[in-house]
Amino acid sequence: MRKILTTVLSVFISFSFVFAQDDLCANLKKILTEGNTQFTSLRGEATSKIISGVQRPYYLSSVKVGNDKGYVYDNGEYPGYEEIIAVSTVKGDVPEAKLVQEFESYKEKIKACFAANTEWKLIEKDKTNDLYLEDTNFRKLVGFELKKAPKVKFELYMYNNRVAGHWCIELNVEGIGK
Repeated sequence: MRKILTTVLSVFISFSFVFAQDDLCANLKKILTEGNTQFTSLRGEATSKIISGVQRPYYLSSVKVGNDKGYVYDNGEYPGYEEIIAVSTVKGDVPEAKLVQEFESYKEKIKACFAANTEWKLIEKDKTNDLYLEDTNFRKLVGFELKKAPKVKFELYMYNNRVAGHWCIELNVEGIGK
């Protein structure tokens, strides 16, 4: 009986992971595709956020990658999508191990979404291969379309938000402007 229960549970966990991975890939693909049309079909309710003391207009997104809300912004030339995927519970100059693991997990899931896609290029950046990240714990995964025309670009960041005082994981997608 215990063996049967263990087998059923492991099959369920495997199925749940595959389903969650498929959702993440499908949602990311939809966000990236909508980057070609200023994310118009993703725009939900109008809202605003205070950034650096200034109130800025946003739209809640109808699609998201993580567990939090996604936001669409349109400043005319560079429309975009952003989502804070995770926030550290510990303040400090070094990210907590749990957040690093979560970043690595999202990074690997996103890389798996693009494993067979030759239309995109993914690059990992950190202090070992990016001069601007030297002497930091900042990390990112950058993806961009391999076409000459205007293209969509995304970045999965892990950075220290100095205003909030916490480390964050953020997905930012730059769309094609008007």
